[in-house]
Amino acid sequence: MGGIFRTFGNTWNITKISASVLRKDKELLLFPIMSGIFVLIVVGIAVAIGASIGTLDRLDAEAALTAGDIVLGVLAIVAAIFVINYFNAALMGAARHRLKGGDPNLRTGFAAVNKHLGAVFGWSVISAIIFILLTYLRGKTDSFIGRMMIGIVGAVWAYMTFFVVPILIVEGVGPIEAIKRSKGYFSRTWGEQLVSGFGFGIIRMIALLPAIIAAAILVPLSPIAAAIVVVPLAAIAFAVVNAMEGIFKMALYEHVAENVQPQFFDRALLEGAYGAGGTQAFRG
Repeated sequence: MGGIFRTFGNTWNITKISASVLRKDKELLLFPIMSGIFVLIVVGIAVAIGASIGTLDRLDAEAALTAGDIVLGVLAIVAAIFVINYFNAALMGAARHRLKGGDPNLRTGFAAVNKHLGAVFGWSVISAIIFILLTYLRGKTDSFIGRMMIGIVGAVWAYMTFFVVPILIVEGVGPIEAIKRSKGYFSRTWGEQLVSGFGFGIIRMIALLPAIIAAAILVPLSPIAAAIVVVPLAAIAFAVVNAMEGIFKMALYEHVAENVQPQFFDRALLEGAYGAGGTQAFRG
């Protein structure tokens, strides 16, 4: 039990350090903001095309979808996931520059990911396939146990591929090799990944509280006013937490994969985050 509390404490300290790094480079917030904007553009384009070819009508009537409908859906999912991965990779590239003592900007992040655009796209296709498959299986089962097992499979996949994006932009390998290497790194850091994921989830909920409160107050008065206030508040909350999470992921990657101490992060803090618990059993 003491090891669990130590891990939570270390995760909280890492979160605070990530926030301090973000304060030095507030432009990192622009990466998740741009990601959200471009995802909305992708969704808007897909909806417009779907309306023009009748996909929305068939969905509304629960009619059988055509091959064109399915292709449109798959392309939209791949495009949305690629946008998310692209801007996440750019964020981590810029964060890595800061962790090594540099002074990053937007161009730094984009330069880091543009050199590996094909690999990032390949990873996005793989991610889309897994997402579609798990979504399909979840929709095919009415069993609570079945849905729980599918959820577990999805969670295991997410944690095993935790380091794929930083591997792609730092090690310059393809997506399949990146998955294999991420799996190896996962075996050494699974405790910290699980707890940090839970910790960032709580932080994300706390960050969304102002938007939730504003929605509760404004929606009964004016839905338009609620949208004007709530959407920016929620966007800022997601941008801040996602940026901190990206900084943390790159710091942990550098420590585990490259055996270096990232600037601002204490080596003992990173090692204590997963070294005191059961992860020792996974070390070769």
